[in-house]
Amino acid sequence: MKKKLLAGILALALCSANILSQTVFAEEFTSGNPEEVSEEETPEVFTDENQESAGETEEELSVFSEGTSEFEDNNNETNKPNEEPQIVDVDLTSNSITGNVYTITSGDTAYRFTSDGKETSNRITISDSITTAKPICIYLKNVNIKTSEGPALRIPANLNADVHIYLEGENILETSNRDSAALQKENTSELIINNVPNSAGSLIAAAINTDTSTETGVQKILAWGAGIGGGANQKGSNITINGGSITASSTVGAGIGGGKNGNGSSITINGGTITASSNIGAGIGGGGYTGGNGEKISINGGTITAKAGTGAGIGGGELCHGSNITIKNGFVTADSAIGAGIGGGANGYGKDITIENGSITADSSFGAGIGGGYLKNGNNIIISNSLVSASSDRGDSIGGGDESETSSNITISSGSVKAAKLGCQPKNGSNQEVYRCTIENPEKAEVTIKTKTGQEWQWNPVNHSSLDPDDTNLYVWLPKPEDASENSYYTITLKPETSSGFRTRNYSFDTDTKTFKTWQAVNDFDFKSPENTTYDGKPKEASLEFKFKPTSENNRTISLNYYEGNYNDINDSTQPLNTLPVNAGTYTVKAKIAASESYFAHNGLESPEWTFTIEKAPVAPGADFNKTTIFVPWSSKRISDITRPFSTDWKWDTDVDQELQVETPIKATAIYTGSDKGNYEQESITYTIIRNECEH
Repeated sequence: MKKKLLAGILALALCSANILSQTVFAEEFTSGNPEEVSEEETPEVFTDENQESAGETEEELSVFSEGTSEFEDNNNETNKPNEEPQIVDVDLTSNSITGNVYTITSGDTAYRFTSDGKETSNRITISDSITTAKPICIYLKNVNIKTSEGPALRIPANLNADVHIYLEGENILETSNRDSAALQKENTSELIINNVPNSAGSLIAAAINTDTSTETGVQKILAWGAGIGGGANQKGSNITINGGSITASSTVGAGIGGGKNGNGSSITINGGTITASSNIGAGIGGGGYTGGNGEKISINGGTITAKAGTGAGIGGGELCHGSNITIKNGFVTADSAIGAGIGGGANGYGKDITIENGSITADSSFGAGIGGGYLKNGNNIIISNSLVSASSDRGDSIGGGDESETSSNITISSGSVKAAKLGCQPKNGSNQEVYRCTIENPEKAEVTIKTKTGQEWQWNPVNHSSLDPDDTNLYVWLPKPEDASENSYYTITLKPETSSGFRTRNYSFDTDTKTFKTWQAVNDFDFKSPENTTYDGKPKEASLEFKFKPTSENNRTISLNYYEGNYNDINDSTQPLNTLPVNAGTYTVKAKIAASESYFAHNGLESPEWTFTIEKAPVAPGADFNKTTIFVPWSSKRISDITRPFSTDWKWDTDVDQELQVETPIKATAIYTGSDKGNYEQESITYTIIRNECEH
């Protein structure tokens, strides 16, 4: 294996070194009549021509699949490029190219095409008379072909040779010919696409719609060919992508795979950043309408984004099935409006889908996230050791599309699989029925799951955040505990790397939701007393906050009940206050917390520490405590004659008929009688009253 790898690298190095390079301005050319475009068009299902093409940056995976050389495809010697090919440089903008077609006529020569980024309508085709069993090497370096006459690059049906395409710089292959693919592959041999080593090569391959004027107005002609693969009524098969940044799009054909009515099969992606989209065909797989099944699709690495309208993101086109889809490693985002994210197109089933060691997001509106498209079910779906988020607005997350029959044979083993609705009861690899257990793990703590009988697992991944940074849950699927009693449970321990402590919870089976849940605990929350705990006549509200920000699945409602008294004074007969506490005193708080994905509801969660005291205010209002000596005129003979030195919330606590003696001080006490009496440290004042002499 190592010797083959070394030989391949040396061979490509010789190609790149231009040892035998020569400039050729079209030694042989072919030209043909432009393909005629029928005015009879398929009714348009989607009119939005703006295909999503933004790929995700791949950071964790090499563009070369580990352990696999671009020269060792399937370990088949006939798949290896010539060890010492000549490299022919072809300038596609040259006036020497006649008929707008450059034809590759030799299998013993490598061809490097360029247009220096300048748009040209000159196309590339390979002669079907080449008989070599060796692969044909094509380098695309800043090529920009835009044509309406046929495929921008064509591999003919009768060519009995593999084709290797190496990308360097930014390349565009675009056709507006209805029946053509942008990079059209018609034969059954292999097409292998990769970067030039140490080069960030890219390719945009687009079969685009066009508008034509008719007596009744402008009519849109939809693209029937694939971005990469078959033309109209042609399959797209035996396509391998090992690297590069590739964007492929169509409307009726697949982004990568079959054209209209053509299946897409034996499509393999080992690396690269791939964005593939279609409206009616699959993003990756079959073209739209009859015959556009997506089969034998393998993803072994890379960052892949596949989008469709009525076709599947990955799988079948509209009305077509998706089957034998295998994803091992890689980061995959696949979504559709009416087809499945991964599986069948609209009205197409999805079956024999295997996901292992991958990171997958699969969404749909009417189809399943993973499984069947709208109206069809999903069967034989296996997910193991993977990070998966699958969802659908109307269909199953995993299983069938909206209004489909019951699905069958869904297997989930290990990993973290977020799926709210399944088309049937899933099982694990041991044929046990399994149920979702959602574990909050914002700390990315080490997860240990243990049964009452001592069986134990160290679980990976520890949460879902590498797929969705806002989702810190771990979604595991567990069988019911061995004894299957109401008191049976799993003990799950979370041990953070940054802390010596750990959290242990018992998860029991909830017969209502058919999921595993745990009871909410005091140390899940932070209790905060009211900010101002001195009486001021205003309600005092404590707060109970989640210690960790909950995910949307666990963002449960918290209601607090207040009890007057210390924690130890509260018993079952103590009634809560009807309002927030206002008056001075000590209060105990109990929490009523709603159920969520991970937790049972709790109607009285309590802690001795969940108490607070409203302190009395210093002095009652309505009197000046700094003025306690009163001089009254001689005419005031009794206390009742004195003009009151306080508000109406105060009154004398002394006999108001007591006579006042001239120049003889007496003591008299006033007390506070307001409605909030009892909330002040000082609620009485003792006055010294002095009656003045008569001034006459």
